[in-house]
Amino acid sequence: MVTSKSGANVIDPKGWFAGFLKNLKERDDHVRLVFSSAASEQWLNAEFFAYISEQLQGTNHYAQCEWRKTDAAVFSCEGAELPVAIVESKLVYNSKIGKQRAEAQVDKLIEQLTREPKHFNRVKARIGLLFAFHQRWDNDPEPPQTFDAYREGTAGLLLKKLKKLHSTDPDGWEVERNKDSLELVFAPQRIRVGDEGVEVGCAAQFFVVR
Repeated sequence: MVTSKSGANVIDPKGWFAGFLKNLKERDDHVRLVFSSAASEQWLNAEFFAYISEQLQGTNHYAQCEWRKTDAAVFSCEGAELPVAIVESKLVYNSKIGKQRAEAQVDKLIEQLTREPKHFNRVKARIGLLFAFHQRWDNDPEPPQTFDAYREGTAGLLLKKLKKLHSTDPDGWEVERNKDSLELVFAPQRIRVGDEGVEVGCAAQFFVVR
């Protein structure tokens, strides 16, 4: 556990995740519009970096976005070369190729978090964020699954992969899960993008490997 000089916990994945989702929900209209675009992942990474940067004020720690090959990293202000925490995120979509694509994305997310053997560095927490998107424009065909079924299936896939990592990885990774389900960010709702309509929904979850 990483603590500040005041004794407060600096690395707080659960608090960060809950606070970030609350932040997104408070900007419902704007965020749904962003989520209708192809730049959602880059935007989410930048927004999460900005959010945790605010949370780190007064802790003698700071965050960097796009540090080396990670989406975000948290460092001590005392000159440490290696981060105390890293963050990686991935998006999956409810589409015809969604199941295969989701499995590949979850595999890639876990690989990015565990590519450096745990005994080679001082990273105390490796935080994974998975966002499951529902996005359907007015002229698109119906998605292969309802949003609820898609959300449940994606949660099951993530759970299966994390259990496999915990039980079979030779490095003995410890996995901390928040819940076995995905948290609802937005239920599907139709919005206007200029003169076009698009239905946007989102669910998400985080996990930590140590």
